[in-house]
Amino acid sequence: MFIRNSNIIRSDLALLSNLTQLTFLDLSSNNFSSHILSSLENLVQLIQLNLLNNNLNSEIPSSLGNLVQLHFLYLYSNKFMGRVLDFLGGLVNLSYLDLSNNQLVGSIHSQLNTIESKINNFFSTKVIDIVS
Repeated sequence: MFIRNSNIIRSDLALLSNLTQLTFLDLSSNNFSSHILSSLENLVQLIQLNLLNNNLNSEIPSSLGNLVQLHFLYLYSNKFMGRVLDFLGGLVNLSYLDLSNNQLVGSIHSQLNTIESKINNFFSTKVIDIVS
């Protein structure tokens, strides 16, 4: 589902949580604030999630780790803050991750070592971009 650069409002986003079989969601360039993230928690079949270029200004919620089918996650050009990998524990199928242009902190390597047993497949990830 593509909902790029639209005028979608918060009440419309609540409807997303009912689309539990959705596999692709592009909500890029909508100037959302962080309230959208709670609408995504039930979308456990998502393979690709694109939230780039919004106004997401909270920590990346650990509930994103429940989206275990994710292969592609685009979170760049937001205002996310906090530790880089606090949410990655359950994303064992992730093959592309872009966190660039956010306000994240922490070393990706040291955090990977602490959760390695949970994300054995993470080391097959092709691209990790966390440049700010």
